[in-house]
Amino acid sequence: MSHDRRPSRGGVALDCMLILLVIALGGFRNAQAKPATAGYTGCTNPGDQTDMPQVECEALVALYDGTTGASWTTKTGWKTTNTPCSWFGVTCARGNVSTLILGTNNLAGTIPTQLGNLSNLTQLNLWGNGLTGSIPIQLGNLLNLTQLHLNYNSLTSIIPIELGNLSNLTWLQLGNNSISGGIPTQLGNLSNLTQLYVNNNLTGSIPTELGSLTNLTDLYLGTNSLTGGIPIQLGNLSNLTHLKLAGNSLTGSIPTQLGNLSNLTNLSLNNNNLTGSIPTQLGNLSNLTDLWLNNNGITGSIPTELGNLSNLTDLSLGTNGRRGPFPQNWAIFPTCCISIWTTMA
Repeated sequence: MSHDRRPSRGGVALDCMLILLVIALGGFRNAQAKPATAGYTGCTNPGDQTDMPQVECEALVALYDGTTGASWTTKTGWKTTNTPCSWFGVTCARGNVSTLILGTNNLAGTIPTQLGNLSNLTQLNLWGNGLTGSIPIQLGNLLNLTQLHLNYNSLTSIIPIELGNLSNLTWLQLGNNSISGGIPTQLGNLSNLTQLYVNNNLTGSIPTELGSLTNLTDLYLGTNSLTGGIPIQLGNLSNLTHLKLAGNSLTGSIPTQLGNLSNLTNLSLNNNNLTGSIPTQLGNLSNLTDLWLNNNGITGSIPTELGNLSNLTDLSLGTNGRRGPFPQNWAIFPTCCISIWTTMA
């Protein structure tokens, strides 16, 4: 007697469902096990990443795509992982991009306007790359920014007046580019600024508004094509240690108010068209180590008060129209300075 052991139709259906469930679970596990780098193209769709707001992730990708990211010196993580807070040069705080530091990293191309969407950014450092084009006015939206480093690139156009909105800025470095136009008066609003470097191809006069930046320690306006006189308001910058206005076309006399800058260690006014005499008040700058006044049209005798500058290590007064004897107390100057006097005067 034989026994029919074939399963009922209901049993077959149940078995099939179980098999399909096992297959589905296996596929889910495999999907979970796939590395995050597989096929990732970066912030294309919401949900690609959960590190930061979508608009911030898109801004980072715009920077990568717009500056030949594939050729960057270091690009660890960029557009290959779904954790943009871990990408090279990116730091996040409380789910937002807080610093973006990609200096000397072979970036080439233009700065994307989308960087203006990084509203929590405190430091943007892109110096020493091959960036071209203009500085986006949208960077003026970064109200939390404390440091902006764009120096040593090939940027052109003008300094956007919108940078005057960055009231928390302490460092503004735009030097060694090909930026033209004038120095915006709006930079005088940056009351927390300590360092200002804008040596480029700038024209026009030095804004008197810069005299309001009383926290400045370093003011570099040299190697431009600035004209007009040296504003007497610069004498208000009591914390200034470096004042470099060399290599312009400045005219007029040296303001006596510069003698108020008691913390000054470096004063470079050389290679201009300054006239008049050397103010005796410069003898008050007891911390001065470098004084460069050469290649101007300065006349008159050398003030004996300069003999009070006992910390001087570098003094250049040559190629001027000066006349008269050296000060009687010149012998207190270091030997280095005597040679500069005699060979360049």
